[in-house]
Amino acid sequence: MTNKTDPTDIQTLNVISGVADGHLHLHAGDTYLAELHFQIKHDDHYHSSDEIEEEKDHHFITYAPANADITVLRAANDIVRTDGQKLGLRTEWTINSTQPTGKMNIKLIHGPATVNQNYPSATNQLGQTTGGETDVDITVDAH
Repeated sequence: MTNKTDPTDIQTLNVISGVADGHLHLHAGDTYLAELHFQIKHDDHYHSSDEIEEEKDHHFITYAPANADITVLRAANDIVRTDGQKLGLRTEWTINSTQPTGKMNIKLIHGPATVNQNYPSATNQLGQTTGGETDVDITVDAH
């Protein structure tokens, strides 16, 4: 994540087997550019973000903040699926407020039947799906 008003404020988290190696230090009133990079083990091989981009129509990412008021917009440079919906690998998070217990849940859904990037609204694109399987389900501390 990179703070748009302070480009020296760069934060990186690694999540391995569901455990993050730190937490995000988010400042109310700031907007961060977020980019996800995946390396997912499937049986005897790994899927990467490149493969997810190549198979963009078979994937979708959702976001769900808890104990934090974070607005998510899918970035202009995000990957666009053939149905016109943005995948969610690149987003902008505007931090309205957080609590010491703030968290962000991120899910990578494989094979969703339907996707809606504009859930709950076009100005807060957390995303929603029906059907599919969850390839990744992580929750990181975001406060």
